[in-house]
Amino acid sequence: MDWVRQGKCYLSMWPRAPNCPVFLHYTSDELLYNQCRQLAQKWRNQNVELQERVWQGLFHAFQALGSWLPESEASIAEAGEFVQKVVRMQDLK
Repeated sequence: MDWVRQGKCYLSMWPRAPNCPVFLHYTSDELLYNQCRQLAQKWRNQNVELQERVWQGLFHAFQALGSWLPESEASIAEAGEFVQKVVRMQDLK
């Protein structure tokens, strides 16, 4: 797992900035925290429209718990709102 800690796997998956808005939720305690932070900074530097949120004290893929965890429901709701906003933006073009 040393390659994950060094950020070699995650950042190399995104050699170019995406040409669409990005929704990025991750947690402060997960293994990919540093890689997510680096990726978000890279995209901000490339002027990517980014909605980023760091959830405190949770674990990777916490959204999978759905209604069992209030934070899961909140994150999923924010994802839905983000998608609706992006779709509306596309409709206006």
